[in-house]
Amino acid sequence: MPDAIPPALCISEILNEVFYLLPKRADAAAAATVCRTWTSVALNIVWQDLPSVFPLLELLGPLTYVDTRGWDFEHGIPDANFARLTAYTSRVRSVRYNDQERWTGGYRQRISTDVSAKILYYIASHHGLCLLPSVRSIEWAVAKDEAVLQILPFLCPTLVSLDLKLGCEVSGRATLAMLRTLSSVLPKELKNFRFFPSMENETIDTELTSTLNQFDSLSILQAPYSALSADTL
Repeated sequence: MPDAIPPALCISEILNEVFYLLPKRADAAAAATVCRTWTSVALNIVWQDLPSVFPLLELLGPLTYVDTRGWDFEHGIPDANFARLTAYTSRVRSVRYNDQERWTGGYRQRISTDVSAKILYYIASHHGLCLLPSVRSIEWAVAKDEAVLQILPFLCPTLVSLDLKLGCEVSGRATLAMLRTLSSVLPKELKNFRFFPSMENETIDTELTSTLNQFDSLSILQAPYSALSADTL
């Protein structure tokens, strides 16, 4: 008969400290299968800091790679069980995306331009508010115009830190579109904002200042000095 689990390892605060020290994410995933007491705490460790958006996309449905578009949902609109999805996505506290990094099979992480619209439609059809209801931090790096607004499904009122990096092929027009959109959807309580545009011009500088003026609690700002007006500084 196997030994009983020590009482101390049934206390969630202790389990959290133990699982946090595990060297690999896979170790925490394995711990989640030991018993029900461990499952919730271990899954929090597995999902709280995601190095990519792809674990989230794979929860929504099977993915396929199309050379001309990038990754897309194999069956069109996602059809995942919403309750099961939120059981995982509610644990996410940070996520990053870089469409130039590699994913499964050596393909770039580039996602199809209509994936974001499909996710938003899926969330709305299930009367959800956002994909990541507890997210606190997002790092987002894209290389082309069509990718700049793919961040929208991942934003949430709980967000406190946002890092944006736009590649050299992102135009001023797309940058302006992103800033105008962010000024209307980002929470006013945002505390950290790091913005690295691919180019600088007076129009972008003005729009950036307007975006920054939306935030009431901003404490950390990182952006090209030339992109900040005297009033903003």
